[in-house]
Amino acid sequence: ANKARLRWTPELHDMFTRVVEELNGPEKATPKAILKKMGVKGMTIYHVKSHLQKFRIHVKSPNPSSRSKMTIHARNKEAAAAAAAMAEPE
Repeated sequence: ANKARLRWTPELHDMFTRVVEELNGPEKATPKAILKKMGVKGMTIYHVKSHLQKFRIHVKSPNPSSRSKMTIHARNKEAAAAAAAMAEPE
């Protein structure tokens, strides 16, 4: 099997994270569904499978890195922005 190396850029990882969330989290999301939703040219099920495994371990780890904190912070900011937008009168 010719497995080309894939560099997970922050953009690709963010896209992956969003797709995983849309698919109800890392435990529910399947590599096939993630691959289809991401629709990235040249990305294979193998790339997604191994990234998902690492992601599941990372998400479970009791010591969240600054990256997870950043993601949580960004999500809180988005939630706050969405709440503010909903509260705005027409």
